[in-house]
Amino acid sequence: MMGKSVSHNAGARGVSVRAVPDRCAERIVLARYRMVEQLVARVFRVAFSDLRAPTRCRARVAFARQVTMYLAHVACGLSVNQVARLCGRDRTTTAHACRLVEDRRDDPALDSSLTFLELVLKSWMSARREPLCDAGVDVR
Repeated sequence: MMGKSVSHNAGARGVSVRAVPDRCAERIVLARYRMVEQLVARVFRVAFSDLRAPTRCRARVAFARQVTMYLAHVACGLSVNQVARLCGRDRTTTAHACRLVEDRRDDPALDSSLTFLELVLKSWMSARREPLCDAGVDVR
């Protein structure tokens, strides 16, 4: 069953999804976001459940959640609205998180960590070639 086609082009970020049925595009977006969550939870040593908690939690967990939103937007090319929906937050909260993390990139240690995580995510997305849905869509 084919749905409405969606075309997404993240331009300079190098992330693209061919025109695919909505259901497939949503699965691709969800897979990318879940990968970011898993990666951030491991690198920042926070519980996966804490990243998904509806409350702010401790500052360390809140910052890890903000990094998750930032990487999903910047490295994976998801829109602020998509990220907000996936993490159960408002789009303004997600936009604020992205600005906050970008402002903290002045710290060389954090900047190098974020650069590394962006490279890991981009490599994962470019290496992922198996179909994610019935239509046989390749994610590149």
